[in-house]
Amino acid sequence: MKGKSTSIIIIILNVAVILMNIGGLLWIRKILNLAYPHLYPSVYLGKYCIVPLSVLTVLIVPTCIIILIHILFRIGYLGGGGLLGISIALLPAVLFVLGMGFVILNLLPPSCSKTNDINNYLQVDEKVKQYSSSYDTFMPSKIPETAADIIYQYSAYEAFFSQEFTIKASWILPDTEYEQTIKKLQKDNFTHDYNIDRKESVFLISEMDKSRHIPEMTVTFSDSDCRVTYYVHLE
Repeated sequence: MKGKSTSIIIIILNVAVILMNIGGLLWIRKILNLAYPHLYPSVYLGKYCIVPLSVLTVLIVPTCIIILIHILFRIGYLGGGGLLGISIALLPAVLFVLGMGFVILNLLPPSCSKTNDINNYLQVDEKVKQYSSSYDTFMPSKIPETAADIIYQYSAYEAFFSQEFTIKASWILPDTEYEQTIKKLQKDNFTHDYNIDRKESVFLISEMDKSRHIPEMTVTFSDSDCRVTYYVHLE
């Protein structure tokens, strides 16, 4: 009778831990979505990614421990008393893990905004729109109809202490339009260098200035295939 009561208590404790673990994860996800909304949700794999990804792994540890202790109990490596003791200890442990995870993930969230779809050209997150007055001065408002072999990359990451984003758009233009685009930037007197070996001209629109929130902005012209590459980056 005592053994049966112990089994019931263990089951109740284990179910409670699993439900708290899953519910806590869903709650954290909801809070993060509200705090850091993304236009194109994706897993963050940038330079800070080791921290949030490690925390996400730790967050599922309580449920993994329950599975492990039941396996050990079944094969005889763990007795009923040990199973009960670990089950009781997991209750405060899951609360501590969720609390720790909530704080860290709010400082360094595990998600970002990312897209390579050319149909999303210059459709950016709200926090990035404040920089549009900078890149709108030299980037075309839409992809030219004559453009070929179009490549578009956009990513944005926001954490409690920092914000970073990258916009890169590249395409090949007909000779005449390519030359006109170069002359337009030359007319605006932007600093530029020409690499003879690579047959590339790089126009520096602005250097990154974190204190003034000015992104690095460049335009690269590749004469070998008439490719134009626009680049905007801030971190």
